[in-house]
Amino acid sequence: MRKVILVFSGVAPFLVMGIGFFVPAEGQTGAISKKPLTPEQLEVIKQKIKSGEDFIGSQDAFALDPDAKGSFSWWGYLESPGESDFYSLICGDGNLEIHLTSIPEGSDYDLYLYDCEYNLLAYSENYGNSDEEIIYWVSINTYIIEVYCFSGGNPSDSYHLYGTYVTPPNLPDLIVQSLTSSNYNPTIGEEITITLTVKNIGNATSSGFWTDLFEDEMLPPGVGSTGDYYWWTWELDPGQTVQFDQVVTNNEIETWHMYGLTDSYGEVTEKNECNNLKGPVDVNWYGLPDLVVEQVL
Repeated sequence: MRKVILVFSGVAPFLVMGIGFFVPAEGQTGAISKKPLTPEQLEVIKQKIKSGEDFIGSQDAFALDPDAKGSFSWWGYLESPGESDFYSLICGDGNLEIHLTSIPEGSDYDLYLYDCEYNLLAYSENYGNSDEEIIYWVSINTYIIEVYCFSGGNPSDSYHLYGTYVTPPNLPDLIVQSLTSSNYNPTIGEEITITLTVKNIGNATSSGFWTDLFEDEMLPPGVGSTGDYYWWTWELDPGQTVQFDQVVTNNEIETWHMYGLTDSYGEVTEKNECNNLKGPVDVNWYGLPDLVVEQVL
């Protein structure tokens, strides 16, 4: 039976994912009364996103960089009532916050958020030059931000559009980087060394976990399985590896289907819970020849 190791660690807060929500600013209720997008406008947006090009239409139109540490901002203006500008934003899971501020007196700018299929997710329609704000839960995807000039407006009517989004939390990601044998065709009774290397390819330090070596399995082992040999690792930093060596021997002519499994008891919350297994790696055990003299002529 596997030995139990008690590990005490801090509990990291995680956001509950999967359900979108919209936290409205004051006055963000009721049906949308602004001019809807035409099929031609939607097609332009669709083609621009597919091609990866920046949207064309004004000096401040550009595709946002998802590597900008979760934030973006720009200044711009719309020249006349009824004009719209569109921006593509690629981001990760989390709260997407978009703020439209510094709206000049006598102008009314509104803010809309669409998903990559052009479905309206949230909007802000405060009357007049009141600031607009959208806070919405998003998943990893491309989103479309529309700024619409509803009334007033001239080339000097500027606004500031800025926002932040919360990228997925930093998490470890353990993988069995390699599973090797010092000899893949040993003779029975010979000692060989099995080497199993685990790496953390995530962006956070992993807490303690088990790693198991299975000498011979017909089916891939899963979470909760205990191998023929197993090791405990207290922690593993991002980009670091830990190596396990096991000397084994066998007295039967057979083929081993070996597997390596890390985080085998599911102790660690990882970015990818489906890449902890490696194998099968086959080792073929052979018998030594046994020559005898049957007859002397």
